[in-house]
Amino acid sequence: MASTQIKDFENDDQARVTPNHELLITGNVTVLNPQGGGGWSNFGQGTPAQIAVSNTSTALLAANPARVFGMIANNSSQPIYLQYGIAAVWQTGWRLMPGGVFIINMNELFQGQINAVTQSGTVNIDVIEGVM
Repeated sequence: MASTQIKDFENDDQARVTPNHELLITGNVTVLNPQGGGGWSNFGQGTPAQIAVSNTSTALLAANPARVFGMIANNSSQPIYLQYGIAAVWQTGWRLMPGGVFIINMNELFQGQINAVTQSGTVNIDVIEGVM
């Protein structure tokens, strides 16, 4: 059985779990609880913000490896469609109805770009990103 190594994306801090289930830590390592409770302490990418979404794919959040939480709220009167990592297309991906909220948390964490599109006109979508 091999060791599992976890390395920080910004520096050389790392943690390793040995075959005997020992946790060895080098440097400053933050361990997030995948069952919740890890929390976040800062807003990322200039959020909270309102992003104008039209019938052309619009980036709501750029890719961010530091993301641990996200919330997209459709406070408009039109549905929007969300897409992970590729251009958003009307009636493809995740539909977010008026008054709906889309949550990104540690259970289903996506750190890539998130795009949105609406059928016609322009709507303002509320976006929050939480980072460590």
